[in-house]
Amino acid sequence: MKINFVKTSLVAAALLCCAKPIMAQDTIQWPESQRYVADEIVAVVGSSMLLLSDLRMAEDYVKQSSIEQGFSSTNPEGDAFESMLTQKLLASQAAIDSLEVNQSQVDAQVDAQMKALIASKGSVKAAEEYFNRPIFSVRDYFRRRATESEMARAMRNKIQEGVTVTPEEVSKFIKSIPKDSLPMIPEQYIYAQIVRYPNSDEDAKLNVKERLLELRERIMKGTNFAALARMYSEDPVSAARGGEMDPQPKEGFVAPFADALAALKPGQVSEIVETEFGYHIIELIDVKDNLYHCRHILMRVRFEPEERAEAIELLDSVAHKIRVDSLNFDDAVKRFTQDDKTKQSNGVVINTLYDMYSMPRLKSNKFFRDELGLDYEYLRNLKPGELSDAFETIDTQNMNEMIKIVKLVEIIPAHVASFEEDYIQIEDMAIAKKKQEKFDKWLNEKIDRMYVKIEPPYDQIVLKNPRWHK
Repeated sequence: MKINFVKTSLVAAALLCCAKPIMAQDTIQWPESQRYVADEIVAVVGSSMLLLSDLRMAEDYVKQSSIEQGFSSTNPEGDAFESMLTQKLLASQAAIDSLEVNQSQVDAQVDAQMKALIASKGSVKAAEEYFNRPIFSVRDYFRRRATESEMARAMRNKIQEGVTVTPEEVSKFIKSIPKDSLPMIPEQYIYAQIVRYPNSDEDAKLNVKERLLELRERIMKGTNFAALARMYSEDPVSAARGGEMDPQPKEGFVAPFADALAALKPGQVSEIVETEFGYHIIELIDVKDNLYHCRHILMRVRFEPEERAEAIELLDSVAHKIRVDSLNFDDAVKRFTQDDKTKQSNGVVINTLYDMYSMPRLKSNKFFRDELGLDYEYLRNLKPGELSDAFETIDTQNMNEMIKIVKLVEIIPAHVASFEEDYIQIEDMAIAKKKQEKFDKWLNEKIDRMYVKIEPPYDQIVLKNPRWHK
């Protein structure tokens, strides 16, 4: 079956293959010589067509990704084909189930793709010539592909939500792995800190509130909330989406934010709300099934130059006293730190990355190198028991500025995983396995029930799941 079509981009193929949002800073290889005047339908899944141009681009993406990750795919065509078939099926089921996607997230993906395309081609005109269509048509094509990607992602999350494991299941999981196949746990760090935040004096607070009140007044006079959020909000994730946050239950927000949402009607804008993250104004978009959909503008109290210098001088003095044994580190934490989360643990930092799970988790004070962020630059040259000089950084949990010193407590060498020492990591692996098993079961049942037609000769492509070949 032949249709007129222009070959899709590598970015769109990446979205089809792995449902990963493509950011503007990612490296993108745009093929210069591959363009098709005619295309071919290689498969139909539900009511969605899979095109030969998409398959070839996805295959190129699989090859490139495998090279970057240090291995060679033995069947890149089959891997790409199966990924795309799965994505089409997920997106089709998401449409049947009326799952909604975050359109702001889609728009952010499309904007990043368009910027990358135009930058790689040199101009809008060159991009239009490459695709043989006007730029608005290219954007529409990217939007449809990104929407399909987000629908597939939402469907997969729905299938796998609520998966948990018990300690007994974790124990059975690790016992099922042959000893010579147990994973290696990379080097881990345990460290402590003493932290100073900007002074929250009334003048600093008043300055932030006045700026937010000015923005609120502009919004009430008709200025677009989303446009101001992109320009002024200090929440980098939501600012890129016009201040929009993913819909979630009221309980998913911190208490003052949740209380403000509950008092709003769709379309209304809150007064200034103070939370641990800073100061907000909030617009309620809608409420569906107890899920609050909103956008916000966040501003924080910042260090003044003199205040920053004073905090650095203070912590450097504290570090010097600890080094010369005139001050005990634990006592210094009690006297000087402004971080309530670590004050009760003598400054030892807890790995908050594990707090993203809704299930009860064991608290861990161990960090892999790539979880340390900027702190690693100051820990890397320390020996256990040594302290860094004071440095300025950002609290990754609430994105507030802070000055701190860090102390390396312990380095745990790379080792073979054990139930006693590495429970959290093994639990993650057990959960991932259980999620994959649940998804595979769902997928097998859905392939059998949904319309899937692979056109010859593409029905000869080797796929891992034989159910695709009906």
